[in-house]
Amino acid sequence: MRYAYVLVLLLILTGSAAPAQKPGLRPRGAAVPAGARPAPPRPDPTLSPLVWRVRDRVLQAGSTESIDFVAVNFTSIAAYQFALRFDTAFLHFEHIEVLTTGIPLDPDGNFGLYTVQAGEIRTLWSAPLGMSLPAATKVFRIVFTVRAGGKKLGETLAIDPALMAPVAYNSVLADKSIHLFFADYIAVDPRGEPGEAGGLGLRLTNFPNPFTDRTCIRFFVPEAGPVQLRVTDAAGRTVAAFDRFCPVGEQEEILQFDESAASGLLYCTLRMPGAVLTRMLLRH
Repeated sequence: MRYAYVLVLLLILTGSAAPAQKPGLRPRGAAVPAGARPAPPRPDPTLSPLVWRVRDRVLQAGSTESIDFVAVNFTSIAAYQFALRFDTAFLHFEHIEVLTTGIPLDPDGNFGLYTVQAGEIRTLWSAPLGMSLPAATKVFRIVFTVRAGGKKLGETLAIDPALMAPVAYNSVLADKSIHLFFADYIAVDPRGEPGEAGGLGLRLTNFPNPFTDRTCIRFFVPEAGPVQLRVTDAAGRTVAAFDRFCPVGEQEEILQFDESAASGLLYCTLRMPGAVLTRMLLRH
């Protein structure tokens, strides 16, 4: 009830009209062909999903795992709530640490641990005027002791809508969905961020992102060889793919999506000898 009261109070304090979306922009100097469709509206980042990015890893029995929750698109957020369920046969909860000073967050006041022994963690946060964080900010850390190994973290930890509806609100109280994304760090350089393996200069990027019907995938191949790219939706269905032999150097691929293709959060995985890179795509 305390959580519900906070959100109701927030609604009372901060109601206002939502701003109109800005029209889309085209590159400088680009001519508009006669009869071409106008550019689609540029997506409003305050309405895009709030994504929590976590590094996936294979669990090793007896190890201590620090799970950093990295916020993607934490833009003009006034409130969020979600619940995590973890498999108690594999993970034992130790504690929670706050990793940012960018928002007022308290391990005791913003996390519900009264059923943590059953594998449940709830979190709720709010700020009446809305707040933003830089891209890829580490917000909090959950520390577990691994009871049994052999599984990946993503198989033992998930958002559970049955415990609490996963939802965020922007500063004008428009709701947005929340996703938990496990980045696959099978890259050669374990220090690399998802989409980058720094030791070999590997990169996986796309522009625009978010996008509507097409996006340009760019990646660097350090050694000539076979390359495989797969784009999957949240259900694991492949929505785009290619396999080819690539020479050394920068590569580029245009992905075109028709109206029947999946929208929302997509996962782009690039495989090449010695490395696997993963990147999140967002299609409106």
